[in-house]
Amino acid sequence: MKLLVAALVLAAAPSAHAECAIPVWIGTPHGTTIPEHGSLYIYDSGYGFDHNADEKGVVFSDGVPHRFVETRITEDLVRVDYAAGLASAVTVNAGWAPAMYPIDAQWTAPTAAPRVVQYWHHVSEWTCSMSDSWMIQVDQPTAAFRVRFTPIDDIGSTIEYIEPAQTGEDGRSVLEIGKHNCIGAPTISLEQLAVGGILELQAIRFDGSEVEVTGLPAMMKTSEMRTSDAGIEGAIGYAVPPASPPPAPPVVTNARSGEAVLVITGVGVGLLFIGMLLAGRKRTPTPVL
Repeated sequence: MKLLVAALVLAAAPSAHAECAIPVWIGTPHGTTIPEHGSLYIYDSGYGFDHNADEKGVVFSDGVPHRFVETRITEDLVRVDYAAGLASAVTVNAGWAPAMYPIDAQWTAPTAAPRVVQYWHHVSEWTCSMSDSWMIQVDQPTAAFRVRFTPIDDIGSTIEYIEPAQTGEDGRSVLEIGKHNCIGAPTISLEQLAVGGILELQAIRFDGSEVEVTGLPAMMKTSEMRTSDAGIEGAIGYAVPPASPPPAPPVVTNARSGEAVLVITGVGVGLLFIGMLLAGRKRTPTPVL
C-alpha cells in the first residue's frame, strides 16, 4: 500500500500565506474517534508528480495486519477503507506527522443531518498563489463531501467530485470550491461559479455512509455572496486560547517598592507593640494602700 504524504499539512498550518508547498490533508483530523469499519480520505496534489514517491501504510495498535484497501479516486485523492477488528487505534503514517485515530466499536453517526452554518466568497492573493473560491462551513465533522454542481446556464451538465473535508478543533467542517491557495486548477471554474448554479452536497461520514447536507440556498452564485479574505484557517475556526487574567492593580505609594515594604512592616510592628502595652495595663492589678 502506498500513501504519499508531503511534508506540509496545509490544513494544520497556522497560516496558509506563510509558505506554499504541496497541499495535503486527511479529511478526518488526527485524534478523531472513528468506527471499527470506515474510510479515510486523503488529498495530496503530489500524487500526480510521483505515485511511488513514498511508501507508507496503515498500522493497527494490536500489531495485527488487519484489512485495509487503498483506492485512488482521482490523481489527487485516495480513499483508504479499513477494518480495525479488535485494535483500539489505527495510525496513518503520514510522513513526519502520523495521524492516529482511536477506535470505538460502538461509534454511531449523529442523528441530525449536517447543516450549512455560513458561506462566503473567499478572495486573497499573495506572492506566488491566489485564492478565489466559495467557503462552505458545516456544523458537523465529516470525512469528505460529495459535490454536485449544475451550472444554471447548462442544466443538462453536472459536475460531480469528492473532496476530503477540512475540520477545525470546534468540530466544524469546511468545503472549499473553486481556486484553492497553492492548487493550480480550480475544482469548478471561476466562470461557472460567477454565473451560478445548483449546488448539492452529501456528507460522507466516518463509517462511509452518506447524508444530504441541509441549509443550502436553491441557487448559488458568486455575486450574491459576501466577499472576505478569510481563508481556510478562519473557516475551520481553530480554538482561540483563553485570555490571561488581568494583572492585579499596583499598590499606590509615595515610597519606592523596597521602602514601602519597610514602612508597612514598621507601622504594623508599632501598632502591635502599643496593643501589647494597653493589654498589659488592663491586666495589672491596682495596688492596695
